[in-house]
This record gives sequence, structure tokens and C-alpha cells, in this order.
Amino acid sequence: MFEGEQGKRDSIIVVAQLCPEFTARLVDRWRELEKQLAIPADPIQMLNDPAAMRGILLTYTEKVLALESKVEEMVPDVKALHRIAKSDGGMCITNAAKELQVRPKDLFAFLRERGWIYRRVGAKNWMAYQSKIQSGYLEHKISIIPGNDGTDKIREQVIVTPKGLAKLSQTFCLEPA
Repeated sequence: MFEGEQGKRDSIIVVAQLCPEFTARLVDRWRELEKQLAIPADPIQMLNDPAAMRGILLTYTEKVLALESKVEEMVPDVKALHRIAKSDGGMCITNAAKELQVRPKDLFAFLRERGWIYRRVGAKNWMAYQSKIQSGYLEHKISIIPGNDGTDKIREQVIVTPKGLAKLSQTFCLEPA
């Protein structure tokens, strides 16, 4: 029993197998349609064709609606990232890793490999690259710690700014897991 679109397709296949003339007409029509697709459409002619204009407008309207829907879904995430980026303060790399829900050693490796931080030869403290400081992603915090012998020690620490945390959050969302 041949019914619906599938039945129509199956009927055409059976007839094409039984009648070479029918198969030839199908092939000719197929080639004619392929040629029509290969010829670039004249934009002026399309503007004068209401059916073509309706089709074009419908296609682009559907695309715009789909994009607007995606934007609407993303609004809360964008607002959250902007709120983080515009806030004051900062945090050490270890706390930033906790906020990003990654292991601290993975974040240190990520920052080192992508040119955010480095260590000077023989030093144990991390340093921020100047480009990341100037972009507002990282800062240096210098603390004076009193020693047991009465002398003061200077301690340097890289601080991830809210803007840097937002940037890292975007980057980690884009990275393959």
C-alpha cells in the first residue's frame, strides 16, 4: 500500500524501474533543476517577484527570531559577567580557581601557558605580565610581613581582578573539557 510522501516516492521508484522513458524524464528534470540552482539569481528580478521576496523575508525573519531567542536566553549570564567585571577588589589565583571550579594547579598552568603569569629565574613568586596588568585582568599586591627576627619581609602576590575573573570565566566556558 503506497500512502503519503513515502508512498509517492516508492511509486516513482517502481515506475522508474519499469519505464526507461520515465527515468529519462526524471533525470532530465533533475539536471534542469540543478542548472537553475547553478545560475545566480538576478537581484532585480527577485525584487519584482513577490513570491521570491516572501520566501527571502520569511527565511530572514525566522533567523532573526531564532537569534533574538538566543540573546534573550543569554541575558542573565551576560548581566552576571558584567556585574563581576565591574565590581571592585580581587582575589588570589587559588581563590579564583575555586570560583571558576577548577583545580588551582590547572589554573596556574593555564595562566602560565597563555602568557598571564611567569616566574623569574630562581624566584618562587609568580609575576603578572605587564600586558595583563594594563588590560585590568591582573594586579600585583605587595605585603610587608614582619619576621621573627624583627625585620620586615616583602611578599608579592598576583591578584586576579573582577575583570580578569570574568575573562577567565568566559575562556573556561569556551575551552573544550
